[in-house]
Amino acid sequence: MFKTLAGSVFSKTEMPEYSVVSSNEVYEERVYVESKWAVTRVTGKVYKESSSEGFTRLFKYIAGTNKEGKNVPMTSPVCIHITPADEWKTCVQNFGVGFFIPPGEHTENPPTPNEDSMITIRSTPKTHVYVRQFTGFAGEPEIVEELKKLRDALGSDHPYVEEFYYFCGYDSPMKLINRRNEVWLLKKESK
Repeated sequence: MFKTLAGSVFSKTEMPEYSVVSSNEVYEERVYVESKWAVTRVTGKVYKESSSEGFTRLFKYIAGTNKEGKNVPMTSPVCIHITPADEWKTCVQNFGVGFFIPPGEHTENPPTPNEDSMITIRSTPKTHVYVRQFTGFAGEPEIVEELKKLRDALGSDHPYVEEFYYFCGYDSPMKLINRRNEVWLLKKESK
């Protein structure tokens, strides 16, 4: 497990493939290609505890605690599915935490999660998202603040899914400066 952790801290990790459709000083519109994710849900806890518990479950899975005993390389970002509450000022205590499964052998045949792990493997289709990038250590207040900036910039001209959003963290907790964080809103497709 230490080898996997050290590799994730000291090496560049793979990320989901995307293209930038448009950008300005506040946000980018991106299109992500179809991908696979290992995902777990944590309920009844605040953001910090939920993200930590979800990360730990997923890290054990990629470190070989799965039915095949296979290691999967650490990737980024760690994505957290968040349901807004209190008029977008807080979060519902029901979070999804996900690790991107890198291209190659694991995309086609990811290791099977142990039955008691509370982890599922999900495929996501091609996805359009609005993304605001920011730096620093991000807790719930910082995430909500950056999300407000993104929502304000989108206004009513750029419709998005309002039932949930994502926070994505790209860096190890050991990285102290130039941290990369993002909030994502899914673009609402016209019918």
